[in-house]
Amino acid sequence: MTSLANETVRKRFLALNQQRLARTRAASRPRQQDVLDALPLLFHINYPALPGYISADTPSGISNYHYDDSALTAIKRLVKGVDDHLPSTKSDDIYSIFLMGSSGTIAHSSSSDFDVWLCHSPSLTADQRGLLHQKAAKIEKWAEKFGLEVHFFLMDADRFRQGQVEDLSSESSGTAQHHLLLDEFYRTGLLLVGRIPTWWLVPPDHESDYDAYVEHLTESGDLQADESINFGGMGHMPAEEFFGAAVWQLYKGVDSPHKSVLKIVLMEAYAYEFPEVEFLCLAFKRAIYTRDREINDVDPYIMLINRLTDYLEHSNGSARLNLVRRCFYFKINVPLTTIDFHPGEVWQQDLLLDLVTRWRWGDNELSELDSRETWNIKQIIREKKLLIDELRHSYFALSHFAREKAGLAKISQQDLTVLGRKLYAAFERKAGKVAIVNRGFNTDLHEPTVAFVQHSVQNKPTQWHITRGGALSEGSPDNDPIKRGSNAVELAVWGFFNRIIDTRTRYSLHTKISHLSSRELSEIISVLEGAYPRGYLPSVTIDDYVSEPRLLSVQLFINVDINPASVIANSRGSNISPANALKFDDIGENLVRSVYALFVTSWQEAFIFHFKGIEGLLECLCRYLQWTPLWKRTLPPRADVFCFAHGYGKQLAKSVRSLFNDVVSYYCDNAGFLEGLRYVMAVEKQYAFFYVDGSVLKHAYINSYESLLIELAQPHDTFSPVIIDHNTMNHDVLALIYQYNKPDVVQFYFQPSEGLLELYVLDEKGSLHYQTLPPSDPKLILTHYHDFLRSTLTRRAMMHIDDIGQEDWIEFFQIYSPSDAGLRFERRPLSYSPPKRYFNIQVIGDPNDYSAGFSIYCGDIEFSTLEHGEQVFIEVYEHVMKQRKSGQRYPIYITDIDIPPALLGAETIEQLQSVHYLLCKKKIEDKLNASLYVSQ
Repeated sequence: MTSLANETVRKRFLALNQQRLARTRAASRPRQQDVLDALPLLFHINYPALPGYISADTPSGISNYHYDDSALTAIKRLVKGVDDHLPSTKSDDIYSIFLMGSSGTIAHSSSSDFDVWLCHSPSLTADQRGLLHQKAAKIEKWAEKFGLEVHFFLMDADRFRQGQVEDLSSESSGTAQHHLLLDEFYRTGLLLVGRIPTWWLVPPDHESDYDAYVEHLTESGDLQADESINFGGMGHMPAEEFFGAAVWQLYKGVDSPHKSVLKIVLMEAYAYEFPEVEFLCLAFKRAIYTRDREINDVDPYIMLINRLTDYLEHSNGSARLNLVRRCFYFKINVPLTTIDFHPGEVWQQDLLLDLVTRWRWGDNELSELDSRETWNIKQIIREKKLLIDELRHSYFALSHFAREKAGLAKISQQDLTVLGRKLYAAFERKAGKVAIVNRGFNTDLHEPTVAFVQHSVQNKPTQWHITRGGALSEGSPDNDPIKRGSNAVELAVWGFFNRIIDTRTRYSLHTKISHLSSRELSEIISVLEGAYPRGYLPSVTIDDYVSEPRLLSVQLFINVDINPASVIANSRGSNISPANALKFDDIGENLVRSVYALFVTSWQEAFIFHFKGIEGLLECLCRYLQWTPLWKRTLPPRADVFCFAHGYGKQLAKSVRSLFNDVVSYYCDNAGFLEGLRYVMAVEKQYAFFYVDGSVLKHAYINSYESLLIELAQPHDTFSPVIIDHNTMNHDVLALIYQYNKPDVVQFYFQPSEGLLELYVLDEKGSLHYQTLPPSDPKLILTHYHDFLRSTLTRRAMMHIDDIGQEDWIEFFQIYSPSDAGLRFERRPLSYSPPKRYFNIQVIGDPNDYSAGFSIYCGDIEFSTLEHGEQVFIEVYEHVMKQRKSGQRYPIYITDIDIPPALLGAETIEQLQSVHYLLCKKKIEDKLNASLYVSQ
């Protein structure tokens, strides 16, 4: 390429660049024009009086830039007190500033934002880049005051050529599409100031040997080192980048579906040409190199729609082509049927009219498109389905292409994970998920009046409809329902998040069997409006998709659509408390009949679930905690609880809130014992307990107090603490003893009660042994159990099973029940000795032969099951009776047990704990004492 040709091409590019800059300024309001004129000056000079100033050390100075009077005049109009004479700079830290995207094209308007590439020297340090980033951020905020939305991206051309790009962010495609980003830059980028792109000076036919040609230009003197910036050539795009681009455009398509359809179909067209891809930027360059071009001929968006038209017509995609053209029309956003149109006055209108004329679009089709802001929900749903189907079609086509042509190694796994998660959250259907169909649309769907209609057909589930308007005539087809669902609350939540229903909406109810009221619906919508203003879900960032979804907010609605008279009389509402809400009055009635739970997550999903009865309430609580991994010791968001029933609503909501707070607090405070955590509560006439299985909270029912004691007696591999709900079981003995339970200590509680002696033993792992004995001298009982437990502990310590120390490993307490207070206990020391004629009864088994049974030793006399079989218990009894000179009949107690684990109910010696010995002791004693009564 000769110097003359080089200069000619340079002039063509610069001339076209200036024309597009002029169009950009013409489409901007006066203040916006001033901001654009002032931008280069703000980055060229560090001066405290100028917007964006950080420090004198902030990188400054733009290559080949000398500000003129227009820039100084613009900044003086925008900022008061700026001098006519600004300081000069000798730095050259910034190479170029480019406007990216629609600037100066048919798609640009006064409301368009600006993506600006701030291209800096590769020699900047990390600290310097940080200062420049801070300055750009301040200038972004300053520009907002003048109605200009600007986003700056710091670019290092050397790092970009080497494939080093930013991680995925809301405005960056990460590793997904290097070449495609470069393609867009070369065909849409406008040089505001600074060095020209080196790419301009490399002929299209030399794209394959781009680097060699740049070296040739440099050596020949046709390219000076300080006049251009080199982002590299297009070269050969790897196949996997098509897949990455497809995923990225799907990601963007969640919020901007029409724009993403255009880009993803372009990727498909490029893949069709692979490996000889004629990128749009190369077609653009080829047109410039051929001859001087009219600006409209090389408009990036006109070139885009022409390429897509050629591709889809060639592939017989007429239906897809019509959708692509609709997307293009929406992107241009020039409503031809609603504007005051005069041919020749506005070039965008002229171009667009020429296009739609060639597409043979009539007035009816244009009118429908131009009325998009007033579309109803059915039109939105229909359009959304077309868009999603198109996005999925292209995605699967490109992913198949990428896997067929190459692996996906060049796309980082994290980028793929993040992109896939957002797609999954946006498009995947899930049970209970609220389908938000108006995302990416600016349409006003608000309805001033809606009707909720319930249908009840024999032998079929009840169904609800939501329709426009409030009045329904008899036998009407329900005015063409907007949405159907299983319940009215689900429909109300769906309508709210799709911005059809809000606090301005009036409701009418049409039902013969439901107790739902318009007031309840209004209250629910008011709650939602307070939590999610204008029906928008909380905004999320890329970082939210790096992690698993978590709950951001929770609303619980109690007893909606429930007849208050079936729950509790209004006059008794003040009697409801956290202590009795789940077992009210003497009949043990549960007052929570229904729970609607709204969960909103960090993946911008909303779920509405309906739970019925007490089991539903417990399941709701488990679901609530399952969203927050317990092992992280992180509190979930507070559950906001509402009950709108007259008389008892506030009290019942408070009770449910207390239950949720107590369980959450317990599991988060005791995460160190996660797998063994249990929470027990009384519900109706039964008991429920929560437990952890594989780090997941679950619940189960226990139908009686006796069954609860059996459950609490179960052995555990590690210490398993139990919390007894202080509201529903506050006066229970279990609530008293479990609050002081601790690992590696055996706690022995006894309580004289109605002619019995009740024993509660919490062993070293939190398992409970409960037993009743005939009235006895407490001193004898305590001494007996102390000796028994000490003998088992000593034996296990000798076998290195336990490391429990000998001192204070067992504690003894007596429980009292004073008439003027609740239960209490006092510790009882062992300061006495056993009687002189203390009779030892040991149970010993063969550790090497489980089938050999066991022997019972009374002193030195052995009674074996091998010799006596089941009669061994009677033989022992008769022997003991002979030793009692008084002839008194009182229970026989085992003083020591040493039998194989299998006979104790454990698989290995290591699994043995005190509760195994205590249970075995009780079983044998029951048989001995039963024999005592049989022999009478």
